[in-house]
Amino acid sequence: MTGHFTKDEKGLIDPRVVAKEFTIIERGIQARIDSSADIEGIREDITRLSWEVKEVADQLSSYDKEKYTGRIDLLLKGAKSLQAKVNTERTRKRFQFRRKPKNTDKLLDYGSKNVETPGETALASSNTCYTGNAPLLSDQNATITNNVCIILDGKTSHYTNFRNCRLLANEDTPFMSSFALTMQHFEFSVIHFDPIPFQQGSIFVENCTNCTIFLNCTVGSNIQIRLHALTACRLYVNHANDHGQRQNVILEQCKACVFDQSVKDSLTIQDFSNLGLSGQGTDSFTFDKWISDYVKQFKLMHGM
Repeated sequence: MTGHFTKDEKGLIDPRVVAKEFTIIERGIQARIDSSADIEGIREDITRLSWEVKEVADQLSSYDKEKYTGRIDLLLKGAKSLQAKVNTERTRKRFQFRRKPKNTDKLLDYGSKNVETPGETALASSNTCYTGNAPLLSDQNATITNNVCIILDGKTSHYTNFRNCRLLANEDTPFMSSFALTMQHFEFSVIHFDPIPFQQGSIFVENCTNCTIFLNCTVGSNIQIRLHALTACRLYVNHANDHGQRQNVILEQCKACVFDQSVKDSLTIQDFSNLGLSGQGTDSFTFDKWISDYVKQFKLMHGM
C-alpha cells in the first residue's frame, strides 16, 4: 500500500484530504483483490489501513468513522472470498482425495454433552499423533476431521475443518526460516505451538470456536499473528525474549475470547473489531488466569 494519511506538524489531519487518500488506497486494494493478487499482501494492506484509521479516529466524526469501518469491512469480505478461492485451488492441486470415515470414528453429540472448557475434549482424545497426513479440506461444508492429533510437517500450510483435535508443533521437524501458516474452522480443539517452529512469517487463525490456542514465539522471531472471527477461545501468546519486546496480535471480529493474565504486559493487541475502541477490556477479549491448569493437563496428556 502506497498511501498514508497526511498530517501537519502537530499531527493533525484534514478530514477532506483523508477522504481522498482513503479512496485512493481503497481502490488500489480492491484492484488487487479483483486481479487475484497476493492475498497475504492484501490482508496486510487492509490491516494497515484499519490501523491508520484507528490512529486518527479521535479526529473523525462519528459518520466518517462508521463510513470507513463499513468500507474496510467490504475489503475484508473481498479478501476472505479471495482466500477461499486460493485455498480451493491449492487443495485441488495437492489433494485428489478425501478421507473416508472409519466405522470407529465417533462424532460427538454437542447437544447432549456440555463442554465447558475450550479444547478440553481435544486433550482427552487419542494420544496417537500423525505428522501432516490429515486431509486438507477447504470447503466449509466438507467432511470434518474428528478426534485426531496432528503434528505440523513443515510443508502443509493450511489446516481446515477440525473438531476435537490437537494441532501440535515438533521442534525436530525442519521448517523454512520464513513460513505462513493458516488454520480455519476449528471447534473444541487445541492449537499448541511451543515454540512456533519458524522465525519469520505469519500465523492466521480464522473461524474457531471454543478452542485453546497456545503460541510461544522464540527469541529473535518476527511473526505476524492475526486472529479473525474467533468465539469463546482461550488464548496464550508469548514472546520469549530478554529485552521486553512486545508481541503484536491483531484481532478482527472476535467475541468472548480470554487471554491468560500472565501475558497482558507482553502483548500489543490491535483490536480492529471496532475502530473506536482502545483495545483494552472490550467485548472481543478479556484477561483471566487459566494457563496453569491447562499446562498441567497438557503435560499429563503427553507424558511430560
